[in-house]
Amino acid sequence: MSSNSRGWLFAVVFILLTLSGAAGCSRDKEPSIPTPDQTPSSIGLSAPDIDGTAAEYLTLPMTLTNNSESTCALPDITDGSVHILSLERDGTRITPTFDYAFYGDSFDEILRASLRTVAPGDNLPVELSVVPTGRPDESALSVNTPMPTGDAIAARYLLHGDGDYAVALQYTSPTVRGADPPTCVGSSSVVIAHIRIGGESGGVGWLPVGVGIALGAVVLAVVFVAVDISKWIPRRTLRFVGTVAATVAVIAGVGVRSAVADVEIAAPVSQFDKFQQEYTKCVDHFRTPGNDPASVLEAIERDGVLVLVKKSKVNNATNHPGIDIQVDWNPDQTAPLSGGIPSEKCAELYHELVHASDYARGSGGESFCGDTGVRILEVRGTRAENDYRAAQKPPLPLRQTHGEKDAAGNFIPLPTLADCDNDMQKKAREAGKCKGVPPGGCSDNDANPLPGEDTGAGGSGNSSGPGGTPSGGGGAPGGGGPPGGGAPPGGGASPPGAGAPPGGSGGAPGDSGDSSSDSAGGPGLPNSDGDRTPPSDSNSVNDSAGGPGRPSGGAFGEPHLLTFDGYGYDFQAAGEFVLSKTDAVEVQVRFSPRYASTTVSVATAVAVRFGAETIEFALDNKNGIAVRRNGEPTTWQNGTADLTDGATVQRGRLMYSPPYAMDGYTVRAPGKFALWVDTYGPSLSVYVGLAAEQQDSVGLLGTRDGTKGNDLVASDGSSIESPAGGAPEFDAVYGDYADSWRITDDTSLFTYADGQNTKTFTDKDFPEHPAVLTDYTEDRRANAKAVCTGLGIRDRFANEACALDLLVTGQPAIALAATETEAVIVNAGQASGTSVAEGTLSVDKPGAEAILTFDGKVGQKIFVDASSDLPEQCGVLKLRDPGGTQINSGCIIAGKGSIDVTELPVAGQYSIVVSPAAGATGKTQIKVITALDQNAQFSIDGAAATASVSRAGAIAEVAFDARAGQKVFVDVPNSDLADQCGVISLRGPDGNALASGCIISGTGFIDATRLPTDGRYSVVVDPEDARTGSATIEVTSAIDSTSPISVDGNSATVKIGQPGAVATLTFDGKPGQKVFIDVPQSNLADQCGVASLRGPDGNSLSNGCIIGGNGFIDGTTLPAGGRYTIVIDPEVRNVGNAAVKLTSATDQNAPLSIGSEATSRIGQAGAVSTFTFTGSAGQRVAVEAKNSDLPDQCEVLILRGPDGSRLAGGCIINGEGAIDTTALPTSGPYTLVIDPTRDGLGTSTIRLVGR
Repeated sequence: MSSNSRGWLFAVVFILLTLSGAAGCSRDKEPSIPTPDQTPSSIGLSAPDIDGTAAEYLTLPMTLTNNSESTCALPDITDGSVHILSLERDGTRITPTFDYAFYGDSFDEILRASLRTVAPGDNLPVELSVVPTGRPDESALSVNTPMPTGDAIAARYLLHGDGDYAVALQYTSPTVRGADPPTCVGSSSVVIAHIRIGGESGGVGWLPVGVGIALGAVVLAVVFVAVDISKWIPRRTLRFVGTVAATVAVIAGVGVRSAVADVEIAAPVSQFDKFQQEYTKCVDHFRTPGNDPASVLEAIERDGVLVLVKKSKVNNATNHPGIDIQVDWNPDQTAPLSGGIPSEKCAELYHELVHASDYARGSGGESFCGDTGVRILEVRGTRAENDYRAAQKPPLPLRQTHGEKDAAGNFIPLPTLADCDNDMQKKAREAGKCKGVPPGGCSDNDANPLPGEDTGAGGSGNSSGPGGTPSGGGGAPGGGGPPGGGAPPGGGASPPGAGAPPGGSGGAPGDSGDSSSDSAGGPGLPNSDGDRTPPSDSNSVNDSAGGPGRPSGGAFGEPHLLTFDGYGYDFQAAGEFVLSKTDAVEVQVRFSPRYASTTVSVATAVAVRFGAETIEFALDNKNGIAVRRNGEPTTWQNGTADLTDGATVQRGRLMYSPPYAMDGYTVRAPGKFALWVDTYGPSLSVYVGLAAEQQDSVGLLGTRDGTKGNDLVASDGSSIESPAGGAPEFDAVYGDYADSWRITDDTSLFTYADGQNTKTFTDKDFPEHPAVLTDYTEDRRANAKAVCTGLGIRDRFANEACALDLLVTGQPAIALAATETEAVIVNAGQASGTSVAEGTLSVDKPGAEAILTFDGKVGQKIFVDASSDLPEQCGVLKLRDPGGTQINSGCIIAGKGSIDVTELPVAGQYSIVVSPAAGATGKTQIKVITALDQNAQFSIDGAAATASVSRAGAIAEVAFDARAGQKVFVDVPNSDLADQCGVISLRGPDGNALASGCIISGTGFIDATRLPTDGRYSVVVDPEDARTGSATIEVTSAIDSTSPISVDGNSATVKIGQPGAVATLTFDGKPGQKVFIDVPQSNLADQCGVASLRGPDGNSLSNGCIIGGNGFIDGTTLPAGGRYTIVIDPEVRNVGNAAVKLTSATDQNAPLSIGSEATSRIGQAGAVSTFTFTGSAGQRVAVEAKNSDLPDQCEVLILRGPDGSRLAGGCIINGEGAIDTTALPTSGPYTLVIDPTRDGLGTSTIRLVGR
């Protein structure tokens, strides 16, 4: 890396930014944090100012006070309850990064165990922590927001350097149903606490001040290079980054204390020693044979891995790609785990370290295990924890569940890893492929043969998870396009991971399993608290916007509007407006500036009038949502209450509400409308569904005529342009158009306090300017979009709205509102085609089923469309063959459901079964139709074809003829389909899928696939649910090349001439031979994983990067004799040349006794020097290096134990270096390794010192 001039240029820029105080901050035009308002609240919150240094674990204590008149319960943890509204340093706002955090147990169990009874006037202490990251002058403040999927999104604020950091905090009590006493209701007022970082933190030891500053600059440069381009550089190159900060910090005396290897311990000073002892005791126990069944220590203590183990009340693990892995551990936990299994501190630590080791290995696993609703990484973690539990003497009780629940509220049994493979992965394993790949992680590329091998199905590997790295053939479609998102709950696979380089061959191995839950943000996932109350009663709207009681337009987030015709636009004005108005119903909304903002607002109140009824809903710190009926305060209990003229109001948790959110409300008037009001953080979301006869709608949600282009119409009939796929002009929206829909005192439906009227809430100069994604850096945008994609939000408008809300607010709860919009958009498609059967199925008794039968033909493709008033659930719709076997299933979400296109296997009588769970009853309208497909033909290397899906349930298919052995690349240069994976597939002459791919941000691909037989192949476009759209398809030849290369012979030049092509170089190797592969010159795009070395058995031994026109694969010892292969496999659409040189790397091996010196000689790239000595348990040794002409670098000195594990490491800077005093854990042979980076040739004098 020291030769990477581009990286060092970035480093210099970073240093300048750091010195100017700009690093890590994002300045927008919002004002500094104002004095918080003192709105009356049922929960008091106070927080003092704190002082400290970046090297200290700082505790930000907070005090909650029960200001209500009733005894209630509050949790003593902050997950899901404490919200950071803003964090500023000297008036400059800091934007957090976002990653997923995975709990060691059901968060519902964790939350319930944390509840504490608080009497009126009593206090409860809670705390946040500011934790050193292990990098110079940097600490982090994080908050976790639980998600409906059972995990959490962690918002992480990085505090760079000394300064006064002002943090605005608000507390919202989570709603835990069934708690005794009930959980408190409402939110606190906003409070501001100051975190002052700076001052002396210890002496500078022997380092002169000038040297310390210079060395600090070097460290900052190294850290910046590591963080900025970590997604391109292999772990060997980056391995010193984690310990650079720790090592230099200790030398400089800033007080960072390290546990073992690259694991940093973080705990308050008063608890540090005890916490470190607890951790060390468990880790020492893991080192005992049999107590580390998943080999986690080997992974987390390997070179280049930085793991931060933090004392916490909640066990979880979070991956911050390219930066560090954070494990939160509570050794004091006494509450049992889900299912009543006793917790055991080392077992729970081991569970989290399994996640950390998965992250360190790049194993992924964020997608779901089959249709179980449990993530693969949680299956691995819990299974490995059980292996540890079983190895104890006596054995500990085994966990039977991770804690997720089904629709009936029962614990989901812990799946086996075999349950996590999808059909394509199972077939690959049955064929003997995917060797060594864990269940759920087998990608198509793992099965793709190299040139000259037996042909078979190949294809694109996909990657999963926010922050994931692409697996074998994965990566983001579109070559150099921005990284994709995380693991959506639907589709055939997971989009590329955030922060990973666009794929071709991918970077570090990543997870590529299909995500297998259903669409629209996770329908079918378990309820996190076992109680979701979707809109469901018999008085649903008839034929509203395509289905009974179904929303079709609304306002969400900050705020984003979706018109009845499906046009999305931002409307961040301040005031009260007509949202929708017909002859039968009017809905008004109040938008108020978000806290401390001059650019975005949120919905804070909604009013609806129909007939003689006016119902108001308003955010309220005391009650959550304050309700008025005809001007008078009203309280409705959970359930359904009658209004006039057959209308009803229903209170309960809605399907897409954040976990433990306050109850939402549904108002229905038969034949007129339905209205949904819900809370997402400090904002309301409101959705409206209109009955078919309500065609005269006007207001901000537009007209309702099926045309998106004419939706933005002012009250006088004038219109503004609503460009397809784009935003309307800022001045046009916030001028006459916005003013025309403002209400007056005479037309207002709201009730005002004394001295207030509609003008009180009106600011015509708001917003000052647009809030747009381009205000943020590309990496921040990619990070936010990835998180939103991981929530299942793949519609482009909803995804970008979600990402903007994340970046502007830092609050995932607000961004989660877009999941509801995604469902509205998905369900808006209308199924059409030849009707096979239709009817209304009624389930009148709990536990009963209703059945509709129809006659089907062999090969007939059918799509099942459903409209229902049943509660939202998956698996409620079932398709059974003539023998009674279920062959497909579907969900009902927000009143709409479907069973995706199914090809009938035999002729006979089929059944559509409605089988609700949890005792639900209701009616479902079923329509079975023949799916209308598009069929076309084109040729390899010929003109592109357009595949169009114009109707819900249809697919498009373009066919081409090919020969056995041909290798083809399927490109989708442009598409208007929503982001999803599995939407495009390559099928063989037998109709079976050979490979699949994603479409992300309007482009996609299926990676190069070798065709197994002669015949007609097809590329199939099959969107999920009722999605429609088109894609341009091109199929091109990918011509591989193979040539020989000799060890220590001439260099060879390989050429990649077509997208998807691979070049291989072969040579004969001997067992024990060590080789170094150099790429001195290349015009291929920067990427990692592009070069790999495979053994005679085809398995990968090592890989490397090409960055800045050169690259390498580090020295590799060959395990056996035979023919080896160097593979150059660039990312998607990347073509070019690369020169490859293969050389011997001869290691130096010699003994070294304590108290003696030796000379290390590194004469060839990839070579290392190793010195062995015999040590005794408890003996203390140190290593000194001097007179070295090796390049400056850290982790060049490594001390390994008798088992080969890394014990300690050190740097060589300016010709000198050291490994600090280390206590030897056992007696036996130890090894000191001098292992420089690529250009590290030279000598060093090494001395082993006994202490």
